[in-house]
Amino acid sequence: MGGLIAESAVWESFTDDWQTVLDEYIGGKWFHMKDYVMVPGVGPYVGWDESKRRDFLGKLVNTIVSRDIRYVGCVVSIDGFDALPPQLQEGFVDPYYMAFQHATHGCSICGLNIEDPFSPEKVAMVYAYQDTFGAINSGSALPRNQGRRTTMARHEKPKYHVLGSNGKLRI
Repeated sequence: MGGLIAESAVWESFTDDWQTVLDEYIGGKWFHMKDYVMVPGVGPYVGWDESKRRDFLGKLVNTIVSRDIRYVGCVVSIDGFDALPPQLQEGFVDPYYMAFQHATHGCSICGLNIEDPFSPEKVAMVYAYQDTFGAINSGSALPRNQGRRTTMARHEKPKYHVLGSNGKLRI
């Protein structure tokens, strides 16, 4: 599971370009890596040749790496989770939930102001829709479109936008 963090102006540009790629290749549908990597293709990727697959993914990756966007990821072994005693499994809830918590925490650390870690910055946390734990299914990563914003401090506009995903991602 991963999360992205960027300043607001960068995030808005990123969102527009990401959606343009989704519109061009898959009719604006959700992007989820677990569907994309299936061979033969499933969903919007049925019938795609390797060249088209590489071109699509290359454009998505370029949308991220061409900007000042930081990435945080976390992997939790499902076999390891399943090997835990039941009381620990119950406490951790779910292996994906564990990864979600760590990715969100990692994004919050990336967004700290090194010179003043306690500065009152406003941060928008945007979580992609996913089936297990719920969220918002509006199709946009911009908080004004999601209708959900977690804020810290008194500023009008958030300094950073953070995206976490545990499911179907369409931003």
